[in-house]
Amino acid sequence: MSNLKTKSQISKLFLFLIILLAPLYVVRFHIGPYPSTLLEVLVGLTVGAWVVERKGIKGVKGINAPIILFLVAAAISVIVSPDKRGALGIFKAYFVEPVLVYLVIKDVIKSQEDWWLVFRALALSGLWVALLAVIQRLTGWLTITPHEAALGRAHAVYNTANAVGLYLGPIIMLLLGGIKGIKGSNEKDTQQNTHRHTADSGCGDASGGGAGRKILV
Repeated sequence: MSNLKTKSQISKLFLFLIILLAPLYVVRFHIGPYPSTLLEVLVGLTVGAWVVERKGIKGVKGINAPIILFLVAAAISVIVSPDKRGALGIFKAYFVEPVLVYLVIKDVIKSQEDWWLVFRALALSGLWVALLAVIQRLTGWLTITPHEAALGRAHAVYNTANAVGLYLGPIIMLLLGGIKGIKGSNEKDTQQNTHRHTADSGCGDASGGGAGRKILV
């Protein structure tokens, strides 16, 4: 984790944990009268660390008209909903928290090394979910949802086995695309450096040849 040794190292660490433990939004508890989840706590810690590290939110990039309109539409839905408590919970978990995480990622994830951190977190997150599902299927241990286990369906931490595929599928595609993109960028940089070195060598040979001709004359 050498790339955590930067100005935003704590924010990046919490981002890594958010991605790694994203499926554990199913871990629910109360903080006093306030219902919360493990994922929500991690999001709060991440945003808090980010604000402290950058000493405020002045100059934050990424807040644009589509995001604002999206949040306004969601807020209106909360206002007109007959179930205000349920609507507020959805508004918080499906709209506000993702936008906050997006703003943090846009601000602190800059370099290829930073993006490799994101890809590693995605890979490890998918790995532990997949391994848990395999263990459940082969041994019947660590059952979370009894009715799915009774049907012989591996479900990892979810209430339905379908959620395992819905989680792992996008991760696999993102990893394949991201790895290909980073490798392509590295190859392009290598080619450019090679061409630059070749050009510099050619210039050196040309200047050297000219000097030799001057000496012969």
